[in-house]
This record gives sequence, structure tokens and C-alpha cells, in this order.
Amino acid sequence: RAVDVDVAYAAFCDQDDVWLPDKLSSAVEAIQDVEGPGLYCCAVRLGSESLCDLTVHRRCVRGASFANALVENIATGCTIVLNRPAIDLLASSAPKNLVMHDAWCYLVVSGCGRVLYDPNPYVLYRLHGSNAVGVGPTRWAEWSGRASRQVRDGRERLLPKQAEELSRLYGPQLRADAARCLDDFLGARSPVASRLRYAVRGSAYRQRRLDDIIFRALYALHYL
Repeated sequence: RAVDVDVAYAAFCDQDDVWLPDKLSSAVEAIQDVEGPGLYCCAVRLGSESLCDLTVHRRCVRGASFANALVENIATGCTIVLNRPAIDLLASSAPKNLVMHDAWCYLVVSGCGRVLYDPNPYVLYRLHGSNAVGVGPTRWAEWSGRASRQVRDGRERLLPKQAEELSRLYGPQLRADAARCLDDFLGARSPVASRLRYAVRGSAYRQRRLDDIIFRALYALHYL
């Protein structure tokens, strides 16, 4: 809401990360022709606090989509660039239940507009002892961090609430395909037979195979 009305694009900027020189130009080039709400995000290059030992962290192997946004966030906040329609769309509501600001942006724009994921890393993502949230340099670090956050704040359980909030605030603005996907995700949570059927055949998915299996198991167990 703080973005001036004559600004064409806006980006989130985390204080501990580094943008490469062509980060913004690459984003604008990608979304400048998007009609309606558009969100750009990209891969990040992970590094230590001193930005040594950099490795590319790829999270999008199955493509950005609304079905993915329902249960997983691939739009790392410090990589996001929004066009004017997306800024206006997101500023028009005040959500109460959401996982994180970047996950909410990915969900809303993928349901009402278009999300473009760039596999090229234009952000140096700094890993240090004071990271509030974020990825880890190894699969074990990522999973242990995710597990500790789950114990602390129950973030996985927020996914259905976030989906319900999307329906409440943006239901009429969703594309028809996104609306059907959302209704299926929320409607299949009970009874047990519907939940099990969705866990096997439901359209929502996570990017990596193991993550997707875990999501479906959690859904079947009514943990989501």
C-alpha cells in the first residue's frame, strides 16, 4: 500500500540479501508484456554470511502454478517483482491467515494472473545464524529447519486457512480453473473417503517427489 500510484513495478528487498546488477531488468523484461496481475520470481544463489561457497538453489522443477501455490511457495520474497495490476490486487485486501507474505503473493497472483519463474539466480541469499526463515544449504538443513518451524508455529496447518482466506477475499476474481482447483482442495478434506481420494489424485502438488509424497500423506491424515 506504500507504493506510489505512478509506480509501474515493486519488489521486496530483504536487508541481508544481495541483488545482482541485472536482477530488476531481467524481471521487468519478463513481465512487462503480462496483461493483468503479474509476478516474477527467480532462483537464488546460496552463500555463507560472507557470501562464500555459493551454490544455486533450485525449487521449481515442475513449474509455477496455482495448484502448486496452494501447498508450497516457490517465490522467495527477495526475488519477487510485481507489476502494477498485481500491486493493486494485493493492496486491495487485508488477509488475516497466511503462511508468509511471499507465499500469499504467489497464491493470489497465480490464481488471478500469471507467475513467471526464472531459473537463473539474480539474488545472493545470505545464510547466517540470524535467518528468521528461509532455505538451508543442504537437504538436511532445509528439512531440519522446516521441522523446527513446524513444531514452533504449525505452518503446514495454515495452508487450508490460507486457502480459505483466498476464497473469502478473492473468490470472484479467480480464474475458473483456479476456482475449481481451490474448491477441490478445500472440499475434499472431509469425509475420509474424499480426503483419501484427493491425496491420491488431487491436483495440488509440491515440486519435488519426496515433498509431494509427504504433502499427500499429511492431507490423507487430515494434518492439512
